[in-house]
Amino acid sequence: GTASTIEESLIGNGKNEANAYQISTLKQLEYVRNQINNANTAFTGKYYKLMSDIEINGEWTPIGINIDKGTKLFKGTFDGLNHTISGSYTINNSLTNEGAGLFGTISNATFKNLNNKANITVTSTLTKGTLGIGAIVGRALYGSTIENCSNTGTITTNYGLIGGVVGQVYVNTLSGTAKEAKVEACWNAGIVNNEWNADATISAGGVIGYIQISAENVIDKVIIRGCYSKAN
Repeated sequence: GTASTIEESLIGNGKNEANAYQISTLKQLEYVRNQINNANTAFTGKYYKLMSDIEINGEWTPIGINIDKGTKLFKGTFDGLNHTISGSYTINNSLTNEGAGLFGTISNATFKNLNNKANITVTSTLTKGTLGIGAIVGRALYGSTIENCSNTGTITTNYGLIGGVVGQVYVNTLSGTAKEAKVEACWNAGIVNNEWNADATISAGGVIGYIQISAENVIDKVIIRGCYSKAN
């Protein structure tokens, strides 16, 4: 179908939880992704609900990209309603300060009740700079919350900061105040594999790959609780 028919079939207006955009198919997820990545303000800071399991294969472009002064980040609330992403997909051509995962870079966002069992392979030409990789979210900026999310897929990258659920959690004193960043009731039972072996800042973690703060006085704004990883 065309974009217009997908738009017409998308239930909800995203303005609040009761009227959340309802995503039921891969085509609808891709349509929402394209609107967010093209800075369509009708999809910025909105509420979303995933109404069914979705399978992704082939190449995937993450939802939310960290270019153009933050206008294309994912901002809003995404409730997976305990549905699962499956399949096997690759993410290529990531830029510096990007995120790679189902969602790329998020800001002031809330994620909950989403499970990943897809195998994800990230291939980057970067040799320096930040690239966050996670099954659910690549980079979580400026006080985002991720709760009740899980990964059982194999997540592989050739470079960057990789975690089973979220790659990088970053707390910054944006406008002088720091919002709390929370990762709560999340778990990983998938293999997390970072193949980068040259001299650069890389990391690998079960639930979170890397925690970064802009200043020592905001470390208390990072809250991680009720999480576990039992990966190989």
